[in-house]
Amino acid sequence: MTKAEQIRTLASAGKTVKEIAAELNIRYQHVYNTIKKVNIEVKQQGTTDASKKEASKRSAVDASITELEEAILRGACFNEFNDCREGWATWTFTVIDNSGLDGKTASGVISSLVKKGLAHVSQEKGEEDMFGLTEAGIELTKEWTE
Repeated sequence: MTKAEQIRTLASAGKTVKEIAAELNIRYQHVYNTIKKVNIEVKQQGTTDASKKEASKRSAVDASITELEEAILRGACFNEFNDCREGWATWTFTVIDNSGLDGKTASGVISSLVKKGLAHVSQEKGEEDMFGLTEAGIELTKEWTE
């Protein structure tokens, strides 16, 4: 069975993109692109079955962000800390790990989100970078977390 066939089978069984990538030991983007190419509806990380269809669609506001930016924003919202709320921040490495992007790509995408006013990154001396959403970022991701 080819990787693409394995991806489609696992997606049809209800696995998330992140779960499939981990199970097959391949990149998140490979899984995402394979699923997108054949229009398989996949369970979104952190959403209910009732909202998965809605979560896979982009709203008019979402159209202003790229797929990579969406991956970072989802990594911020759907991680083990679920810190996609006003005034909360999480470690940048957690956001990157949950986005499925490599560190170099993710760093550039995070810079883009900061420039767009959707996120901020802060660092205390001797501490890890912290990633948080601005009010605009929270508003953009609100529909994902309701």
